[in-house]
Amino acid sequence: MLRDQPALRAGGKMFAVWWPPDKSLVLKLPRDQLTMLFEVRPDIFSPHKVGTGYWADVKLHKLSPAEMKDLLTQAWATVAPKTLQRQRRLTAT
Repeated sequence: MLRDQPALRAGGKMFAVWWPPDKSLVLKLPRDQLTMLFEVRPDIFSPHKVGTGYWADVKLHKLSPAEMKDLLTQAWATVAPKTLQRQRRLTAT
């Protein structure tokens, strides 16, 4: 169960969870992106059932640090409240 694992949250919602059984990270990403990743890079990304939908099970050792940063940023943006996203844009400039 994902609830019992170490997780990253934004606005109280999970967007990344460490999954010890597979030594992988499970990310919440937009559905269209998930579909593309599962088809194009099945050696790195596979479906992980969470609730009634799917997240991406990511094999970290196969990604560069830059790719991981991009994926974490996208996962964060998937759940972060708009006010939090606006604050991030303001501090990033």
